[in-house]
Amino acid sequence: MKTITQLFILLTLLFIISCSKSNDQIIREFINHCNSYDKVNSSKYISENFKYIGINDTLNYQEFIDRFDTLSMREDKCYINSIQDFDTIAIVDLNLADMFDSLLQVEPKLIQRRTMTIKAGKITSIQIDSSLNLNSYSQVFDVKKTAFLYFIENKHKQLDQVTFINNMKYYLSEFYNLSKVEKDDIFKYSSLIGTYVSNDNKYYKKLIFKGKTTVVVVDAIFGYSYPTSYVLDENFIRISTDQSDLLLEIVDNKTLVGEGFASGKFIKSNY
Repeated sequence: MKTITQLFILLTLLFIISCSKSNDQIIREFINHCNSYDKVNSSKYISENFKYIGINDTLNYQEFIDRFDTLSMREDKCYINSIQDFDTIAIVDLNLADMFDSLLQVEPKLIQRRTMTIKAGKITSIQIDSSLNLNSYSQVFDVKKTAFLYFIENKHKQLDQVTFINNMKYYLSEFYNLSKVEKDDIFKYSSLIGTYVSNDNKYYKKLIFKGKTTVVVVDAIFGYSYPTSYVLDENFIRISTDQSDLLLEIVDNKTLVGEGFASGKFIKSNY
């Protein structure tokens, strides 16, 4: 009888163990519910004393669940890259994406590393450790964002900030649906916009590109500035002046090299 009882207990324990979810399964199911902005089912995977430790803030159980409304509006989602399971702790690498990344077609996606603590089948804490590719992501995002804002400023000149923010997805979709030729043209001009400064040209100190045809030239002697026009031809810029045209070559996204009266390097001032 004793043997039968012990066998029954052993089988019961084995059944319980077989029914319990692994950390990997818990994390994957939790992430799926989060991506669906499902408050009810997501809350089942976190403990009552749960903490979310972000870069700039810490959220408790209720605060974490309440922010799903904001995540839904931004269409924030995360996709599992890898999970390293260390019993009660898991290191999870996630690809992050939101409405901006998707419609601006930003690649690579931002990869974020998070540490998750799991006890008794519940996630007790999530801590953001680092972004693994922040520099490469930021470089691409900044280029795409600049092109998008350039497009908005040129097509919707009287657009106020409130309307822009409230209808962000509409304007992002409008940009997303442009043809490749249209986008290439926008990227070409938007990347040029800005102030270029020269320390080795004795005639011209600054070139300030303000739009598709307008540039402000600042002379190096008196600091006098005057607006004029320019033409972009492949990698060359021709600027009209009252004397003769200035010719510069685009070397990269921060450097222009001039010829003749414009000889020397002009470096973009925000670099």
